[in-house]
Amino acid sequence: MEYASPRFACKVVDDVVIAVHTKENPTDEDWDRYGDVANGVMNVHGSVKMLVYSIGGGPNSLQRNKANEAFRDRPQQVAVMLNSAMTRGIVTALSWFNPAIKAFNLEQLEEACTYLGVPRGQLDPVREALEVLKTRLGI
Repeated sequence: MEYASPRFACKVVDDVVIAVHTKENPTDEDWDRYGDVANGVMNVHGSVKMLVYSIGGGPNSLQRNKANEAFRDRPQQVAVMLNSAMTRGIVTALSWFNPAIKAFNLEQLEEACTYLGVPRGQLDPVREALEVLKTRLGI
């Protein structure tokens, strides 16, 4: 599964959804499609691991509420890679509803994957998918 717009893109590697945000926030359509991808993984694997890479963009309050409602009683582990103070605030707000979300710097891919429990053998495919998405978005 995969989705891309000029602002946002995501791709699945096994039970990991890799998402990349540009400086622009995702539209409601972007967010809904992202939710569809995550739900697809959840339906197949029973849980989802989310690796998010953002250079500034992030969900608005309505989109965050939608995510919180969608995954209220369903396991989701989230690692958000960022360097933006504003986006860190979004991670903090999301953590009130999902304590399994954690922020990392943009350079901490291995640490983020370790937090998510990504097996060592899956690290290269995750890294490659992240680079493909970043390139697609011009990052």
